[in-house]
Amino acid sequence: MHERRQTRDKKKQKQKAAAAQVVAGYFYDAKGQPTEAHKDFDERVGKAREAAARQALDAEKYPDCASRRTQTARSVSCKKGRVPVRRRTETGAERCACVLESDDLGQRYENCTVSESGRTSCALG
Repeated sequence: MHERRQTRDKKKQKQKAAAAQVVAGYFYDAKGQPTEAHKDFDERVGKAREAAARQALDAEKYPDCASRRTQTARSVSCKKGRVPVRRRTETGAERCACVLESDDLGQRYENCTVSESGRTSCALG
């Protein structure tokens, strides 16, 4: 039984030693230092995180429109004081966002009506 424990301990020590070593290749050189590819990757990840944070702030400031679809019609709507617009994201994708009526951001939808409660709804083709 004592031999099993020693064997198990030796295996754990070898695993720890192997984990502490860096494999030279695309991201690390033979000395364990980051390569240019690694630095480029880190830079791109940082930029992507910053873009995601900006996009989250934009979505918080200009929330998504509510959408409704039936068999015969589609529409988008926003709460009182806001109107639906087509808004482009940094990636070039388009989304429906609710902006303040006074804001001139994005392309406004046509065929819009305001309900008694002040909700703006726009029928889509």
